[in-house]
Amino acid sequence: MCIIIDANAAHHLNAEDPAGALVLGWLLKGKGKLVVSQDNLKELFKTKFKDVILSLDQARRVCRADEEKCNDLRDKFTDKSILSSDDPHVVALVVVSKCDLVFTHDQPLHEDLKNKAVVPGGCGIFQKATHRHMLGECNC
Repeated sequence: MCIIIDANAAHHLNAEDPAGALVLGWLLKGKGKLVVSQDNLKELFKTKFKDVILSLDQARRVCRADEEKCNDLRDKFTDKSILSSDDPHVVALVVVSKCDLVFTHDQPLHEDLKNKAVVPGGCGIFQKATHRHMLGECNC
């Protein structure tokens, strides 16, 4: 199982936050991988999660989505104004990578990710420790 981390949730990736601690531990123990695009990385690198990303990348636990496809879809979402959120790059990353799990607390982004017209395959949203069942072994 892979996960996309929205920058607005990166500050939750610490021992004090039950959900964030689960995601962080899962990634660091090598059970999951982080899926990113260049836009997503730019946002995440502005957070305290930057060093963790670099460590995950060195351990080959970061998957990069097709940048050209992400950019094209991001631009289409931006042009059509069909999204509730201001995160067309995250939605594009979900669709292009086919990653079906996002760690976010952004309610408008939740709406976009649950909208089958936007994300045809659907997407799980991790935001609480009770969602731990969503963190399975990564086979990619």
